[in-house]
Amino acid sequence: TTKRREPWLFGKEATEKMRKTVMTRYQLLPMWYTLIADWVLQGSPVLRPAWYNDLGDMEAYKHADDMFFIGEALLVRAISKPDVKKLNVYLPSGEWFDFFNPQAGPSTGG
Repeated sequence: TTKRREPWLFGKEATEKMRKTVMTRYQLLPMWYTLIADWVLQGSPVLRPAWYNDLGDMEAYKHADDMFFIGEALLVRAISKPDVKKLNVYLPSGEWFDFFNPQAGPSTGG
């Protein structure tokens, strides 16, 4: 038999982290379905390098190894070392919002 792995077996903290992760997954599912449809119908890439949306943004080329877009609007910053608590993120030009902190105001990139 397989060892039981239900989140609540690991305590309240683990259960809460799992709940947040699952909720985030379901919030992002419509975006994923749309991106896959765009890929199938138009050939648009789902994952895009940081410079993809603005070929003239020279700063974005410097971040080719540590950040990428999912579609046009979701920017992902890679964490490549353990125990990292804080990182700087380059924001390309435009207005950006923190997905995990909707109360925070917009940040301007560029």
